[in-house]
Amino acid sequence: MASTRSCFYAGFAAQRNFAEVIAKGEAQGMVSKCIGIMLGIALANCVGLVFSEYLLSGQVPPIDEVNEEEPLFPALPVLNAKPSDKAQSAVLSTEAKDAAVEIERRLQLGSKLSDVVNRKEDVLALFELYRNEAYILTEHKGRFFVILKKSCSQHDMLKSLFHVNYLYWLERYAGIISMGASDDCKPGGRLQISLEYVQREFNHVTNDSLLVGWATDGLIARPLPNRVCLGHVASSPRSR
Repeated sequence: MASTRSCFYAGFAAQRNFAEVIAKGEAQGMVSKCIGIMLGIALANCVGLVFSEYLLSGQVPPIDEVNEEEPLFPALPVLNAKPSDKAQSAVLSTEAKDAAVEIERRLQLGSKLSDVVNRKEDVLALFELYRNEAYILTEHKGRFFVILKKSCSQHDMLKSLFHVNYLYWLERYAGIISMGASDDCKPGGRLQISLEYVQREFNHVTNDSLLVGWATDGLIARPLPNRVCLGHVASSPRSR
């Protein structure tokens, strides 16, 4: 059964790979499968934890701090107890941890466009805004949906997650909420502002991540299988 939920975690510990990602929550109730996945890597870490801290403080948290914060067994919280006297992270803030949890809950990667947008003006606005990107990000009913184009690479998926984090930052700290897809795509709209920032800043966050030891080649993920092929999108008919 296809997953209705995309919770993406980066396997930072095993090979210090910022892009190594697994999907959890696909088979609810199958605890043994979840444990098997978690044992397959040293620790599981949320990509949003790194991006959230960068957006909040301008710092990329080091690998050891991120590894210490993410639970080894997400499916079994009782096994994730930490010592009460555990030292506070030097870089990772409580705000970043909370943001990562919230983003994970609201994110779906590899969404089907027709399940998210049904107005022609919204579709056309999204395709125009993201014409030079290999993904489309929009918000629908309080959730973040990433629609992947056929050309989308692992690096593009990683970029889309940085975009999701900044979109959440605008909502949480600047009070800029969604007004609908077509309005959000207009100059000064939420999606236009966030995309402009991501296009300017994404290379900086990946370069800063490399300096503290992360590999940022791309996102190795199992998103939902949907892809958008631009050749199949009908152009808007002209008024007569």
